[in-house]
Formats: sequence, C-alpha cells, structure tokens
Amino acid sequence: MQEVREHVAEEESEIFPHMRSVFTQEELIDLGKKVESTKKLAPTRPHPSAPDEPPGDKILGPVTGLLDRMRDAVTKRGTER
Repeated sequence: MQEVREHVAEEESEIFPHMRSVFTQEELIDLGKKVESTKKLAPTRPHPSAPDEPPGDKILGPVTGLLDRMRDAVTKRGTER
C-alpha cells in the first residue's frame, strides 16, 4: 500500500504538472481518451505469471482482460450487491 501511495504522490506532484506544461489541452484530452480505451481492454485482476513484454503482453493482455470482465460479470465484481 505504501508503494501505491508513493506512486500516486509522484504522479500528482511531478508527472502530471510536467505533462500540463509540455502538452496542450487538446493533446491531454486525446491522451486521456487513449488511456480510457486501453483500460477497457486491460485485465481487471493481477496476473503475476502473465508476460509483461511484447509480443506476449500485446497478445494475451486483451484476451485476459476479456476473460476477467466475463468473470467479473458472473461474480458481479465491482457492482453494488
């Protein structure tokens, strides 16, 4: 949990302010849209044994994401019960 907090703090205090100084508002919006579309394909659970380098991540990531979403739908994960 501490590593997550440190990562978020770094993003908010260093990375995001730098990005706002380098990119235009339109570029940031476009980048945000790309991130959102990628998140729709990404796995929703950790898969420590999955490859994290091309081509394995590019091939298995979307398939794993689809299977995760199917499992999430069946188990109603991420919804109020």
